[in-house]
Amino acid sequence: MKPKALPWVALAILWLSTPLLAGGSAAIFTDSAQNTNNTFATSSCFPGDTGLLSPSAEVADTGGGFELNPTDAFADGGGYASNVNGAADQHRYYTYSISIPSGCPVKGIEVRLDWWLDATFGTNSMSVELSWDAGTSWTAAETDSTETTSEHTATLGSSTDTWGHAWTVDELGDANFRVRVTSNSDSGFRDFYLDWIPARVYYGAGGGGGASAPAILIPVPPPTSTSTPVLMATPTPIETPADTQTPTPIATLALTPVATDTPAATDTPSVTPPPTATPTPSQQQ
Repeated sequence: MKPKALPWVALAILWLSTPLLAGGSAAIFTDSAQNTNNTFATSSCFPGDTGLLSPSAEVADTGGGFELNPTDAFADGGGYASNVNGAADQHRYYTYSISIPSGCPVKGIEVRLDWWLDATFGTNSMSVELSWDAGTSWTAAETDSTETTSEHTATLGSSTDTWGHAWTVDELGDANFRVRVTSNSDSGFRDFYLDWIPARVYYGAGGGGGASAPAILIPVPPPTSTSTPVLMATPTPIETPADTQTPTPIATLALTPVATDTPAATDTPSVTPPPTATPTPSQQQ
């Protein structure tokens, strides 16, 4: 029977293929992008958010709130909640099923309003407050004053806005977290329409209202034995082609112009005229 491979063999292979730290040291990450090898950590508190979460419960508050189809504000589209003659009316939405990593501080909270009016006469707006204890206490209101007769989207709060409260994980739970929306108008005949009211929670190191999250430490114990270096295969050298003979350059003949013979000087005959005979006196008459 073939013996089974020991578990430590696989661990040794993994250990040898992973960059190591000095014995007793630790890797410190403050952002998930730094943990490129997905190393196991003792805790995780990287920055993130819950995404837009819809409520699944509601109840009318002061003035009766959205008396027509209030549950239509649970989702984007597919109907809308109506508050007829709704000046100063309030409505609560909750059960957002918010979940963030334990120990992570809350950096900010956003509440989105997709809403509009039947008319823009007068001064009109919609406000939101948050509760951390099921409606006993409320944050200061944040308000959208944009007036339109067609649906528009408003975002109250931000990734760094904690609404003046230091939130805990329990306070964001369904038993405690509440969103209260108020219809504001100086006209008693104004109608308000609400299509969707989701919430988003931001969390991570350096949160707005909570304490800063500690750095993530990954302890590395000292090695119990001296690690054996991994032998790397010696690369096969690439053959260098045999020396190629360098062609001998063909000598370039330097053409020396042929000297042109200079013709010899032509002898010019020197003709000496014969002496003229001088007549003797006897020959004179």
